[in-house]
Amino acid sequence: MGTRLAFAIVLGWSLCGLLGSPPVGAQDPATTSTNPLDPSNQSPEMQNAILKFRAQQFDEARVALEEAAKKDPKLPPAEVVMALMFRSANDPNRTVAYLERAVNSVPNDPEAYIALASLDLQQQRNTAAGLLFEKGLALSKSFTRNADRKKELQQRAAQGLATVAEIREDWKGAEEHLRTVVAGNPNEPNAATRLGRALFNQGSADKVKEAYKVFQDLYQAKKSEVSHPDVIMATLFQQKEDAKRALAFINEAVKKDGKNANTRLAIVRWALDGADLKIADENLKVARELDKDSFESNFYAGLVARYQRNFAESEKHFLVAHNQKPANSQVVHHLALVLIEQPEPEKQALGVEFAEINARANSDINQQPSREALITLAWTLHRTNRNTPQQIDNILQRALNSGAIGSESGYHAAKMLTAHSHVEPARKILEESLKVKAAFVDRDDAEKMLKEIAG
Repeated sequence: MGTRLAFAIVLGWSLCGLLGSPPVGAQDPATTSTNPLDPSNQSPEMQNAILKFRAQQFDEARVALEEAAKKDPKLPPAEVVMALMFRSANDPNRTVAYLERAVNSVPNDPEAYIALASLDLQQQRNTAAGLLFEKGLALSKSFTRNADRKKELQQRAAQGLATVAEIREDWKGAEEHLRTVVAGNPNEPNAATRLGRALFNQGSADKVKEAYKVFQDLYQAKKSEVSHPDVIMATLFQQKEDAKRALAFINEAVKKDGKNANTRLAIVRWALDGADLKIADENLKVARELDKDSFESNFYAGLVARYQRNFAESEKHFLVAHNQKPANSQVVHHLALVLIEQPEPEKQALGVEFAEINARANSDINQQPSREALITLAWTLHRTNRNTPQQIDNILQRALNSGAIGSESGYHAAKMLTAHSHVEPARKILEESLKVKAAFVDRDDAEKMLKEIAG
């Protein structure tokens, strides 16, 4: 049984995203800015193709898609849209098969190469992904069918190549490709933050200074969506284990913007990543004096209480946040975990219910939130003895064999595997989980567990 930990950029988190920028990964196959499966964008030919597909009349669906593509040059090739539909139907084998058909039938169209690269990247086949993204980028430069689609294809290929470079810690290469991405999407928060990180990690004083300027410009343009530039710099220095400079930037953030609740909450997140509960608690109190009613304020109050293992207090704040945003999966995730830690059987049962809700809401196993939700569900079932070890192992196998997971989920998976006598897989998962420097609630327990397993 193998597993992979997510490669994530943790510095760019905004108060909208709460827990950080999305993992740096590829888009789903055939995803375009104008999604052909979006009902609001569908032509009669597209609607007919979808009906044929649902009836499993796949050849007829492909013919209808070819007719749709003739009338709309923004559409990808028919085989690529077929792949997208099979992807939506959770059929990975036919997804790949139709993408391969697209490579043969329309070899000068970049779409299939980029989609195949995305699949490789999701499965951590980074070398193959890089080569396919390079091919997609080269083809997109000579692509003439539609100007808007040409621009989008170049952006997606550049994003993918930047991701491969980041995984390899080739920061100069990442900078090159991210400049292309940012040029096409000025002040897009995730792309600009990634560019700043690539500059910072090259290490020279000039590059660090340039990174800071990127974060400052982004903050001026998207103040409500991103963290204060000094907090981002503090996060980067924290990742470099330069505690002195990190704290200096935090102090600057307080001096410049300490009356901004969002900046205080950003510092809370920074402090939690460094396992400094004292600073987290101090800044949370100030943030809640400035704004105690926002979703973000309640979310972070729940998160700090969870780190403090005050699960009843954490539950209280997460329930308020849940009432404010019932569909927010991170809140539901944390509610399941804090409820399962409390002794009352009714609360533990409610924790299982929240975990089940989250697993149903995140049903696409190809996406990391789905795998995280499955592991949390298995964990709640394990803690309440709701299912047999074999049933829990089956849930774990499905999640762990499908892609990357986060550190905390890795720890929970390792606990369950060890309980079911799968010690060696548990050791490997713990080692991967603890390679990530950012803190999580049970990190100390995970480190202790790894020492015990390793002997």
